[in-house]
Formats: sequence, C-alpha cells, structure tokens
Amino acid sequence: MAYRLQNVLTLKIFALLFLFSQIAVAQSCVCYQKDLLNDFKDTDFIGVVNVLGKKSYPSDADIDVISISTQEIIKGSELSEFYIFQKKGNGKNNDQCKLYLKEGDQLLLYANQKGEYHYTMPCYRNKKLGNSEVNYQVYLQNHLKILRQLKRYQNELAEVTTRCSDAITDIQIGNTVGNIPLKTKHSRVGLYSVKFTEDDKIDRIEVVSTFNEEVDNKVRIALIKKKWKPCKLNDDRKLILGYFYTPATKYRQAHLSPL
Repeated sequence: MAYRLQNVLTLKIFALLFLFSQIAVAQSCVCYQKDLLNDFKDTDFIGVVNVLGKKSYPSDADIDVISISTQEIIKGSELSEFYIFQKKGNGKNNDQCKLYLKEGDQLLLYANQKGEYHYTMPCYRNKKLGNSEVNYQVYLQNHLKILRQLKRYQNELAEVTTRCSDAITDIQIGNTVGNIPLKTKHSRVGLYSVKFTEDDKIDRIEVVSTFNEEVDNKVRIALIKKKWKPCKLNDDRKLILGYFYTPATKYRQAHLSPL
C-alpha cells in the first residue's frame, strides 16, 4: 500500500513539473545558435549602432524598419537602416522573441544581407548596450573584446572551414583546454589552423593568432592526440578552431570553438 502511494505521489510530482515546464516554455523564447566562429564567419554585418527611428514595413506588420547611425564596424560596411523579421524566432511563443527597439537605443547588431537590404532576426546574437545589469554587462564586454580580436582575422576565417562537430564536442580535448591555469583577467581568443591530409590525418597545426606559448602548445598537443573522424572540409583541407577564454564567467571559462 505504501509502495503504491509513493508511486502515485511520484507521478503527481512529475505531472506538476511537466506542467510548469510547459508554462515556462510557453512564456519564454528559446534560441539555438551556432558557435561564435561560425556566427562571425556567416554574418555580413557586425557592429555597434545607434537607433535613430523605427517604423513598420508597409505590407507586413511583423517587419520593423530601423534607421541607424553606425558607431563601430567590426565586420561589413556602414549601414543606415536594417529590417527586423520579428516572427523568425525559434521559441514556442514568437512574441517573446521579438527584438523591441526604440529611438536612442544602442545595439550590438548581427545582420545579414539579402539583395539591397540588411536584416536581422530575434534569435541572432543582438545585444542592447543599455542594459545595466552586472552579469549582462560582463557578458557583453567579454563578447565585444573577442569580436574585436576576430575582426583582424576575418579574411582568414572566410577562406577556410570553421565547422567541425567532431572537434568541438570532444570531451577529452575540452577538459584539456578547459583546465589550463591562466593568469590573465581579460577575455581573449587564440586561433589555430589544422591542415589535414587526404586520408584525414593531421598534416600540421599552425597558430593563426597566438594566445600565449603555453596555451598554444597545449592546444596543439590535444589536437594531435585526438582521434579524428572526417569533417566536411574546404578544398584546401584546413580547419580553424578558436580557443576562447572568458574569465568573468562563473561556469567553464575556456572553450575550444563553441561559445
């Protein structure tokens, strides 16, 4: 009897948890993003902009037309306006995904080009600069520091493969690079080019952007020791990976590519 009662209580608890989880999903926006190297590579414009005005697109109320001035260009060319496709979020409730902007807002903008116009969507990595919450600002400043470093290497990133799930989901490599003791208090990134032979063996590893000598060597050793499965590589058979370090984060501070 006691066993049956316990089972009934357990089922009720699971039912309540499931109900609350569904309510939470319905009230929030869930976005799924690629890792930062690929988002940087695949985005046509990245920069800090000032919002001058907003209006609705004449034939579609779910498209906002935002007029801007460009404060800082990290990638791309100066923009005077962009569109927000507000109904393109990945959440259960798209209203929660909308990117609400008003005159005077500052925004870290990720936008892509289609024909003669640029557009963004709520699940891109857009961030308002005016949010004064401490953790938000820490994340934002970390992100900006890394983007400014990547800016110098956008041509190298454009010409090679940066997408390889076999590398970025490797737990052993992740533990190796994630546990390197570092003294710096600043967010940084190191970039490494892995050249493969035709039979998917490592031919050589080059440092594209150094982190420091210790990290560079440990990352290269970890990559050499890894048992590789084939990745979809460009014709030159080069893969660039990033070692990202964000010391202000409370969870894992170092990542090999995903961020």
